[in-house]
Amino acid sequence: MKQRTVAFLCWLFAFGFSLQAAPAPQTFEGALEEVHFKAPDFPSPNELFAPPPLQPSSNQGPGIVAAPAGSPTAGAPASPPETASPSLSPTGITWINSRPLTMRELRGKVVLIDFWEYTCINCIRTFPASKSWYARYHRYGFEIIGVHDPEFGIAYSVKNVRAAIKRFALPYPVVVDDKFEIWNSYHSDSWPNRFLI
Repeated sequence: MKQRTVAFLCWLFAFGFSLQAAPAPQTFEGALEEVHFKAPDFPSPNELFAPPPLQPSSNQGPGIVAAPAGSPTAGAPASPPETASPSLSPTGITWINSRPLTMRELRGKVVLIDFWEYTCINCIRTFPASKSWYARYHRYGFEIIGVHDPEFGIAYSVKNVRAAIKRFALPYPVVVDDKFEIWNSYHSDSWPNRFLI
């Protein structure tokens, strides 16, 4: 019994000493970064247009665009023509679960801009928390705007995005940003990526 008591006291002393000698807790390096800039607005469907794809001239080989004779680019290889993805919306912007919104009408609310893609597992893992926040705080002025930017060819289809929104039961407004207009205006570079305004 005496040996157990001594062993326990030694352990308690060592444990107490290790608590006192422990270094201060480290701060997380990837903490939120506070920035101050005006949030870009969502482009309206009427403001956007699809530029016509480059067409090679019929009398030249593929990838050669006709240029005026004597110009420095005459006969130079051109970048390949852009091809539309399946079911690509003509404007590049399609709103689901909402009419088109503007930052002006969201003024005074806390807005979470959530860039995601329906095939991205890391995005899918954020949905339960987002839906919980939306259910709890939407009535107090919290809004989530999901911005879907495709990573793969199948994700350009608005029909597929609608099916994914239904499958994941996302209740908040979602913008299908096929042409990366919103993505570029927010300088987004990854999925998922969030901006709290």
